[in-house]
Amino acid sequence: MATRARLFIPKEKLGPHVVLDGAEHHYLVHVLRLRPGALVTLLDGQGLAAESQVAQVGEQTIELTVSQMAPAESLRARLVLLVGLLKGDKQDFVIQKATELGASRIVPVQCDRSVPQLLGERSAAKHRRWQDIAKGAAQQSKRADVPDIAQVQTLEVALREAEGQKLLFYE
Repeated sequence: MATRARLFIPKEKLGPHVVLDGAEHHYLVHVLRLRPGALVTLLDGQGLAAESQVAQVGEQTIELTVSQMAPAESLRARLVLLVGLLKGDKQDFVIQKATELGASRIVPVQCDRSVPQLLGERSAAKHRRWQDIAKGAAQQSKRADVPDIAQVQTLEVALREAEGQKLLFYE
């Protein structure tokens, strides 16, 4: 028995009839090679799952018919990871693995000795990249939700937001 395809899509696209284009079309048609009749679980990244079936495959779009929408099961404890900014692509790797392990929120922290200095446009571009990495990792690990990736914060701000929570420090 083949596994059912899973895809995160924006919540506003969910409905009884779903039409996907662009990267979503490419992934379903060219990467997974889905044809009419294939089953797909559509996820909104916030815990809603829609069971659907491919109705039609076109050159630019793929159409799916949704048979059932329900909250996806989530048995995870709420885990927030505060992680100091890392050099190179190490931050990407931490976000990917934290997502796969079930973190519900990831907070990049600008520490006094952090080598990367993320300011302005560069920070916004990194944040978008990290959101895409988390989305891909959630899809790959069959999560029904995508963790929230916070904007880069100072350690003081991050700890203030965590006030009242149980904290575990690790090197």
